[in-house]
Amino acid sequence: ISRDRILRVVPQSHSEWAELAERANQSRVAPLLYQRLTSLLGVIDVPNEIRARLRGLYLHCAFRNARTYHELEAALILLRQEKIPVIALKGAHLAEIVYGNIALRPMVDIDLLLRGTDTGRAKELLLGCGFIETGHDDHHLCLSKPSAHVVIEIHWSITSSNFPFRVETESLWDRSESARIAGVDVAVLSPEDLILHLCLHASYHHLFDTPLKYLCDITEAVRHHRERIDWGLLSSMARRRGLARCTYFTLWCAKTTLACEVPAGVLRELRPSDLDPSWMESALHRVIRPEQGKNAP
Repeated sequence: ISRDRILRVVPQSHSEWAELAERANQSRVAPLLYQRLTSLLGVIDVPNEIRARLRGLYLHCAFRNARTYHELEAALILLRQEKIPVIALKGAHLAEIVYGNIALRPMVDIDLLLRGTDTGRAKELLLGCGFIETGHDDHHLCLSKPSAHVVIEIHWSITSSNFPFRVETESLWDRSESARIAGVDVAVLSPEDLILHLCLHASYHHLFDTPLKYLCDITEAVRHHRERIDWGLLSSMARRRGLARCTYFTLWCAKTTLACEVPAGVLRELRPSDLDPSWMESALHRVIRPEQGKNAP
């Protein structure tokens, strides 16, 4: 959500401001909107009531994420002590490293990628720390700690066996990079794998149920890694994994709605030959009016 784009769509009435705040909250980007508007104080006159509402949502996210990162730190330290390698996925990586402020990116749970041979031991360790198992499938299991209102999802793959494509988990480890999250040294996905994972997660896992949040994640990831992204590698990996269609769809939406810095040549390479323009219109409608687009194709 850039300064220029905000200035072009400034609400003109109190009711428009109220609608904007509500939409931002529903889309789970209210903290990010608050930060952007705060940076424009003196340029944009935000009604006091609206500023207070957004500030409250920002502080709520900050508090909740601080509690989540406290639990994440303890879990990462425990796994590190047992020499269990971890890749921090999605929210934990995005909030601290990509957004650079854990108050800006709401998190529902903590997603960690482990090698399959380590998941059983990791589960035992976390069960011993007050977590309980609340669900599992063929590529991850859920552990919840009710006393802290925190959920950790342990993944051994980022794709389910019933998906029409596969992502080789070992290749993610081979390209992973070191980072420091919650005060602990941990691995994160490479820029190319991160963007592809976000595209897959947005378009296939969740069918754009909160589209603006996902597009903000992708736009911020591209901005943060802009000097390091190997777009040729990203494009070839998307095609090789069978992800070209969902990658094109998601990156196109991010570029069109948020001016995400995706090279036009990459979109040309990924564009499906049988693309129906009505799909793209439906996608944009879903982003702009998500409550009206839930039944869109």
